[in-house]
Amino acid sequence: MEQNQIATLANNDNIRQIMAIAPVAIDENKISRDRCLSFGQTLLAKVEAGMNDTLDQEAALYIEKARKTVKKMNEKRTPVTKLFDMVRSSFTQLENEVDVTKPGTIPYQIQQYRNQYAAKKREEEERERKQKELLAKVEAAKERFISEIVADLQKSYNFTLRHGIDSLDMIFRALSLENYQETESKLKNYPCTIDGLAIYAMPSALIDTSVAEIILKDTRDKHVPQLLASYNQEMMLSRQRYLDLLPSKKAELEKVAQASAEEAARIRAEMERKEEEEKQRKRAELEKQEEEQRKQAEMKAKEAEMGSLFAAAQAATPAYQPKTSVKKKLVPLNSEAFMQIISLWWSKEGCTLSVDELSKIFKKQLTFCEKLANDKTSPEFINSEHLSYEDEIKAK
Repeated sequence: MEQNQIATLANNDNIRQIMAIAPVAIDENKISRDRCLSFGQTLLAKVEAGMNDTLDQEAALYIEKARKTVKKMNEKRTPVTKLFDMVRSSFTQLENEVDVTKPGTIPYQIQQYRNQYAAKKREEEERERKQKELLAKVEAAKERFISEIVADLQKSYNFTLRHGIDSLDMIFRALSLENYQETESKLKNYPCTIDGLAIYAMPSALIDTSVAEIILKDTRDKHVPQLLASYNQEMMLSRQRYLDLLPSKKAELEKVAQASAEEAARIRAEMERKEEEEKQRKRAELEKQEEEQRKQAEMKAKEAEMGSLFAAAQAATPAYQPKTSVKKKLVPLNSEAFMQIISLWWSKEGCTLSVDELSKIFKKQLTFCEKLANDKTSPEFINSEHLSYEDEIKAK
């Protein structure tokens, strides 16, 4: 209804007509109500005292008159309520035309465009978030791969160094007066260099093969020369230490050769004890270094991984994001879905409701089943211990 129609309602006699006929209609309906209730109260007292055929006929006549009274009261009320309904519908129609929840209105259409735009922005944001998350995972995988390569190189270095030092120790321990020159020659000529170090680390599936090869080469080129130089230095120091010990051990062996059997045994035992202590000291020193290296490698790996994840989290976000409310909307795809919906509702809420509450919710279904039961040609009933059928008797 247009605004000029509202103006017509306000300017013509409709309002004055309402004010004129409404009080009269209410007064007349009050008189009709009072008369009906007064007569009915007297009849009700008789019925309560005891029903008989005569009273039943009087009651039937009274009920018929009550129906007619209601009809007349309604006829007097209808012109007034129609006028009120016209005014109310005029207001509600104006409200509906700007109601954002009413399909077809301009606010509703604009809201739909906003919803579509918000959905698009959210899709873009989600796609960007997943892309950043993937990049962060790739960077973290690269950092882990580098850490694993460095750890492999360090383990290979430590193993090779321990093996080399143990070999020098075995040569030294095998020294005797008879093989002194041979032992000295073995120590002097023992190689203190190695060609390379083993790597067993495998790249993650997130890292492209060509990228993994570049990472492997760069990491190896960065760390291997330093480790090889360190190996050479450690082995040369150990070799020289054993060479320096040769004369003193030769002197001990000469004492053993000149001493009695008992004294010789004691000297040998003392020599072996000192050599074993020295070996264990060196091994403990190497193990301590390895433990420190392991901890440092783990710390660097964690710092690198956290850094890549933090960088992804700090990535720039779009300049503007519309405020959105994201809720799940249930969309049944076929009729079977409703059984599952009702089942979930029943398990969470329905089973906690009273019979009266459930009767209100399922009123339409109850009415349908009652209609089947009252079918004169082929009535259909539900056979269950959880319900019963009762006869509802009404006098006509």
